Amino acid sequence: MAGVTSEPGQAAAQPPEAPLSPSPSPPLPDETSFSSIVSDPASADSESSSSQHPAQVLAHNASMSTVTSASTAAAGQPSGGAHVAVKVEADEGGQCTRTTCFGTKMATGGMYDVPTYQRVPYVTSGYRINVRTTRECLMSIFAIHNETLNIWTHLIGFFVFVAMAVWWLLDIFYLDHGNHHSSRIASVTEALLEEGKEGGEERDTTTVQRIEGTVRLDVAFLLLLLFGGAFCMLASAMYHAFSCKHEPGFGRCLRLDLSGIAVQIAVSIFAGAYFGYACFPSLQKIYLILTAVLGVTMVCLPHLRFFQGPAGFKIRFGVLLGCGLSGLVPALHFVGIAKGEERELLMYIIYMGVLYLGGAALYTLRVPERWFAPGKFDILGHSHQWWHMCVFAAAFCWVKGITQLYYLRLKGCDQL
Repeated sequence: MAGVTSEPGQAAAQPPEAPLSPSPSPPLPDETSFSSIVSDPASADSESSSSQHPAQVLAHNASMSTVTSASTAAAGQPSGGAHVAVKVEADEGGQCTRTTCFGTKMATGGMYDVPTYQRVPYVTSGYRINVRTTRECLMSIFAIHNETLNIWTHLIGFFVFVAMAVWWLLDIFYLDHGNHHSSRIASVTEALLEEGKEGGEERDTTTVQRIEGTVRLDVAFLLLLLFGGAFCMLASAMYHAFSCKHEPGFGRCLRLDLSGIAVQIAVSIFAGAYFGYACFPSLQKIYLILTAVLGVTMVCLPHLRFFQGPAGFKIRFGVLLGCGLSGLVPALHFVGIAKGEERELLMYIIYMGVLYLGGAALYTLRVPERWFAPGKFDILGHSHQWWHMCVFAAAFCWVKGITQLYYLRLKGCDQL
């Protein structure tokens, strides 16, 4: 039998009610009716309150489960008012379940137990319920739900890129192993001096300083690529961890995530243009200037009020997609002028392109959750998780390629 009790700080206990029975879930919406809600959180305000169930929360109470039903606002969003705790014998057949991981307990439920802006097409369960504070969002990182792998795939990626950047800094400036950079600088300088003597022109110390400064600039661009990748990974992880807090927070997290994507696109093209066209200064300057303008535009657009309306998401997505595809121009141009060992970088360009395009295709088509029964891949294996892994693998692959190109540049353009 089910009874009703009041939570601490609430009014007197309600009279006993009839035993709870799970309410039937409305049918899963199709992609057309869903895309406008998920893609743009601002459209969630227009949803009718009749399209949602009240949010339910399951908490442990002795040998019985406790479901907390939150009141629903007129606009269809959960209100911040009082909650009524309802004891039930079990949650079998209901919407809510409790997940535990590393000692963290939290309630998860179906897509109709959360506000519309949190719903993902073809992901029908595993949604975090009633996670309203920063601490609860942080603790949810260690629980099992449909965002767990979305968080950890890029949180691990963040630590990988930071570790690579720290290793580079230590390798160059502190560890004895970093002496190979100095030796390479010395060898290049010596070769240039010998060439100058043979041509009857003695190169002075300013030439040596210019060479050393160029190598330091090379290192700066490589570190920029690593820290840009780290920022993208962290912004994505934060979005998936904190977007369930409330709708205003969802909007802020979304803008942060889009900014991270913009930074990743910009620094990838930036590093490729710098190292790929190091032997072609005029082309290098043109591509660097164009990339800088595109990068600043991509980072700023998500934060402008004009782009936060109902059509804002489509505009931002179009700008990011266009800027990402703009990287094909310097890449294809590089294919035409690459020579010698530079051609090894072409394979990294192909690998990166396949990973990005493959991941984007899975995410856009909602594979596998759309094609192989909605709900089966809610926790493990849905398209957003595959997209995250492809993004990390592509970014890591590009760093490897740029690193090799960095070492080639230390030999000098004539040695390729």
